[in-house]
Amino acid sequence: AQCYSILFAKEGNEAALETIRDVWMLEVESSVEDVIVENWPNSYESNYEVVEEYVKDQEYHPLVMGRLVAHEIELFMKDDGWNMEGAERDNPSSMSKESVKCTANCSPY
Repeated sequence: AQCYSILFAKEGNEAALETIRDVWMLEVESSVEDVIVENWPNSYESNYEVVEEYVKDQEYHPLVMGRLVAHEIELFMKDDGWNMEGAERDNPSSMSKESVKCTANCSPY
């Protein structure tokens, strides 16, 4: 539920977020903690031990773990080739299905 609530909130589906809160009676958040986002492994640096310590301090609470998983899913979807944010488009001057930055009529899927 926590993972879904973050993904729903990012796409603007506040009704689904409210349903999770009202029907399931869970105090879900609509975003991931800064400590997870700022210390997540990336190509520049990794402070994952900070994330590990944080979730350990939270006693691996299911909602904390859900936010961690939501962050991982979102990062994967940004680079999975399906153009989640509509930031790329096929290059019309190339036969190779090469993508280029979209500058007009960009649509997220």
